[in-house]
Amino acid sequence: MTEKKYLAIRCQGAGIETTLQKLRRFIRQLRLADLVPAVMYERGAQSQRRREYYIVLEVHSELFNKPPRLEQFFREVQIGEPLWDQWLQESDLGEWLREPESTQFFRQIVRSNAVRKPAQPDDPFGRLDQEPAPVESAEAFNKLLYWLSARGSGTWQAFCDACEALKIAAKPRRVFRRLRLLGHAEYLDHGKRWQVCPPRMARSADGSYSYLIGQRTPSMLQTLPHQPVPQSNAPDLIKLSPEYAADSLSDLDVVSLRLAERLPRWRDLPQRWQKVNLPHLRYRIERWDGSDFRIHVERPDRIGMYRYTDQLEQHVFYDGSALRRGDWYGMQYLAEAHLGKFPQCRYSKAHHACWLSAHLPDLYERALVLASGRLPEPKGDGWLFTNVSSALMEALRARLDLSIQED
Repeated sequence: MTEKKYLAIRCQGAGIETTLQKLRRFIRQLRLADLVPAVMYERGAQSQRRREYYIVLEVHSELFNKPPRLEQFFREVQIGEPLWDQWLQESDLGEWLREPESTQFFRQIVRSNAVRKPAQPDDPFGRLDQEPAPVESAEAFNKLLYWLSARGSGTWQAFCDACEALKIAAKPRRVFRRLRLLGHAEYLDHGKRWQVCPPRMARSADGSYSYLIGQRTPSMLQTLPHQPVPQSNAPDLIKLSPEYAADSLSDLDVVSLRLAERLPRWRDLPQRWQKVNLPHLRYRIERWDGSDFRIHVERPDRIGMYRYTDQLEQHVFYDGSALRRGDWYGMQYLAEAHLGKFPQCRYSKAHHACWLSAHLPDLYERALVLASGRLPEPKGDGWLFTNVSSALMEALRARLDLSIQED
C-alpha cells in the first residue's frame, strides 16, 4: 500500500483561490496528480480578511521519499512556506486545520478493495454501435469531470475505476467519447492514458452564447457568471453570461468552425491513427461488410475495417499497406465510405440544425458538438445537432464527401 503523509504550508498575501489556481496548474503540468491527490485548507481561508492561512497537501511516498524533486516543486510553484520539519499523519490534521475540508478538485476517488476486472487493452477504441445507451442524470458526470480536473491525467484503468466508483452505468469507452466530443478530455499514448483539457471559453457556431469547456471545479464555477444547463449522459453545459469578458479564460471563439477547417479529408484520416502489428496466424480475422463482421479472411485483403479475435477482440483499419487503430466510428465511416456508403445528412438553415443517419469520425463529430456545447439528441433513426452554421456544414461536406439535403 502506498504510504502517505501530509505537508502543511503557511500561505501569506495571495488569497486562497489564487493559491489553489496556481497549485492546480503546476500539478497538471508536472503530472503529479497521482502523487499529490488531495489538499485541505481552513474554512476561514476563504474569507477576504484572511491574509495568512494554512493548506495541507496529501503527498504519497513516491514523492516525499525524493526530497530534491519535492523541493524543486515548491520552488517553482511558490505558494507559501512548507513546514518541512513537521510532516503530519492523518491523525494530526485536526491540530493543524480547524474544520478541514477537501477542495473536491483534488479529491481522489477511493478504489474498491474488491477484485476488479482489468480493462481490455483495446477498450478505449472498442465497438460502440451495438451498446445500449442508458439515460443518466448529469450529477455523476459533473463529479467525474471534477475528478478528471483534479487528476489532470491518468491511466485508462483509473478512468474505468472512477466510472465504477460513481456508479455510471454506461461503458467507460462510451463515457470518454462523450467527454472528448465536448472538448473536456483527450487520449494520450494511443488510449493507454488520458488528459483533461485546460479550461477555455468557446462560442456557439451561431454566435448566440459562450460556454465553458475543459477543466472545471466547484470553486471555479463560483467565480464565473454562468447558467448550468443539465444534459443527460454528460456534464452540465456551462453557459457564460453574454457580458462576461474572458480575463481569466482563453477565448477560443467559434472553435467548431476552426477545428473543421483544419481537419483532413476522410481518405487521409488513417495517417493520424496508430500503426499496429498483429500477426495474422494468431487471430481469426473478419472484414466489415457494411453491417457487421461477416467475411472471414486469412489476412486483410482490401481497404476496410477488420476484427481480430484471439482471447480478446481488437478492431483495426487496413489502409492498403498497414493496420491502424483509430476511433470506432472513424474506422466504420472509412470502411463504409470505401464501399460507397455515406450517411444521410439533412440541414435546416432556418433552425441551424443538422440531422445525420450515422455517427461521424470523432474529430469531425466533435466539430458539430462544439457548435453548441451539447451532445446530439437521438431523432428517428439518426442524430440531431443544434446551433450548426452553414459555414460549418460546408467545411464538413468538403472533407467527408457528404451529400447534404437542405430543408
